[in-house]
Amino acid sequence: MGIQIFFDIDITNSYHQFPLTATSSQTLAIQSPWGLVEPLFLPDGVSPASGHLQWTMMQMFGGFDEWSIVIFDNVLLSS
Repeated sequence: MGIQIFFDIDITNSYHQFPLTATSSQTLAIQSPWGLVEPLFLPDGVSPASGHLQWTMMQMFGGFDEWSIVIFDNVLLSS
């Protein structure tokens, strides 16, 4: 295949790029010493989060599968 150059992109805070609906925010609310906290964006560790992130990244980079590999928020590009 002749691939000689690799470039790795790690998207920082990738889960936090997905806004939550009001219902999801209420469902994921946590009690803290400062009161009830309802997240506005998808937090890490929520079970469907990794599947949603992988699907979204595949939608964005799936057309480049001959020279890219997408694993969650990591994209490996080759040439």
